[in-house]
Amino acid sequence: RQNCFDPTQGAGRQLETYQDRVRNELEVLFETVARLAEESRAEAARPPTLSARDKSIVQEKKEAEQRTARARRLNEDFTRLGQCLRMSSLMLQSSLVSAS
Repeated sequence: RQNCFDPTQGAGRQLETYQDRVRNELEVLFETVARLAEESRAEAARPPTLSARDKSIVQEKKEAEQRTARARRLNEDFTRLGQCLRMSSLMLQSSLVSAS
């Protein structure tokens, strides 16, 4: 683990550097979740495969409900992650203003 604070720099500059690093990491996480959400939506929209035709109607319904629930949870997580990204950015900006 690297120490992100350098005693040779001012506190404001150190907080800016830290803020940029945190924001970049959160954006990477946000993009990854967005990609996974899109893949999940594409999977849910995909037509059944040949092996799926051998399944019972009850089993197909159960799997469809599970896919729908998974997609709903993923969308909720995606929304929360966006809110977290905005909140952390505001917190870091507030810290920067306080340090000035």
